[in-house]
Amino acid sequence: MDIEQRDFFQWEIASKQFQTFNDVKPSFITVNPAYLSALSRDDKYWNPLKNADVVFVRCVRPFSYWKHYEMASVVKSMMRPDAKMIFQDDMDFLWLYHQNHCYYEQTINKTPDELFRETKILEIADAFNIEYNPLFEEEVRNVGKPVYHLLLPQLVRYKSFISTKPSLGDKGRVVLLIHSVKSASINHVINNLPEFRYMIFMIDQPISLRKKVDIGFGRLQRDNFMEFLKRGYIAIDDNEGYYGWSRFAMECALVCVPCIGSTPAVQEFFPELYTKPKDYKKQRELAVKLFNDKKFWLEMATEGKRRVLERMDTRTRIAELVKIIKEVYRNENSTCN
Repeated sequence: MDIEQRDFFQWEIASKQFQTFNDVKPSFITVNPAYLSALSRDDKYWNPLKNADVVFVRCVRPFSYWKHYEMASVVKSMMRPDAKMIFQDDMDFLWLYHQNHCYYEQTINKTPDELFRETKILEIADAFNIEYNPLFEEEVRNVGKPVYHLLLPQLVRYKSFISTKPSLGDKGRVVLLIHSVKSASINHVINNLPEFRYMIFMIDQPISLRKKVDIGFGRLQRDNFMEFLKRGYIAIDDNEGYYGWSRFAMECALVCVPCIGSTPAVQEFFPELYTKPKDYKKQRELAVKLFNDKKFWLEMATEGKRRVLERMDTRTRIAELVKIIKEVYRNENSTCN
């Protein structure tokens, strides 16, 4: 990890809450410039890296003072020669393949070939975990490395909303969220579906349609965000310029707000409401049906909730992680789901 993670990183929270890793003994360590400059390589702080059979490196949000993706080579230098590495970039390197699909403080000036040649990530890691980036996944498979699609045990951060029941919110309101990358925009949704009233989250980012917003929120603490999200009736997740998996559809499912959209998470939790990007005709038809057909709305809200609890079940996530760790350690896997 790139940032201090105590009581923050989902896997560490899950390990404390459930302690069901069987014969795999997890430990967690933060790697960032502060620790690297303050501690010698002989410091016992680094012992979890030095003693591990398998190291799962997850690079989180980059900062201007460190190229976070260099963590792979830094960690590799402290691992045993026979230890295995599973690597994941928190944004699945989408910022390498899609212009401005990056955080506001991040500057991208390399092609995928340049970055992978410079860092040797494709050589260093023994396996890769990719939530969603088909372009990067193809590159990994081309070098013969296994690819996994292990989702974080997100429910450990949403415990207060696991028992949420469907309840009809403001029937006239559509929820939108502006994803936190430079390229993301909801302008096209509002321009092409102007008949709806919108509740928008993350409106502190650039947007030229403020007069069309019913309610707008800046950045909120997670539980506050979820409480306000519950007041929506339906949601649309179809940001122009956004290519990720999208946690937003999962959050909508947790609070029983049916979500129409084009993201992989919508397809997973609300397949009946999935559309191609910018398919405004189908999005309008689905929205109107959800507004006018209470039975259909309730079915979507209930099924979305059921699917997210089943797919994101923490014990299931842990079991999948343990399975992956064992496969990588034993080098049993060549093709993965």
